[in-house]
Amino acid sequence: MSRWFAATCLGLAGAFVLSGCDTEAGRQAQSLARNMGSDSCGAVRNQNLVGRTTELLNVTELPRNTRVVPVGSSAGPIGDERRMTVIIGSGNVVTRVYCG
Repeated sequence: MSRWFAATCLGLAGAFVLSGCDTEAGRQAQSLARNMGSDSCGAVRNQNLVGRTTELLNVTELPRNTRVVPVGSSAGPIGDERRMTVIIGSGNVVTRVYCG
């Protein structure tokens, strides 16, 4: 079984389990499960940024509403799945790119 298929099944199972939860966290989890595997913000196309230093990061080439989170800062709660988030780790290196 492929990883993508297993992850999709796990996400759908999580959405099913949480379908009875009428809480903000439950709604956010359902939204994440629905969008799993989609590239609603461009993060899949920008995975090549991971490992690059911030000096090589050209912010003008990032999607318009991209959020860049510097070292030591919190990304905050799960947000808009149409917004790309770029996490900068130690050494000013991009460690993660995702939607939310």
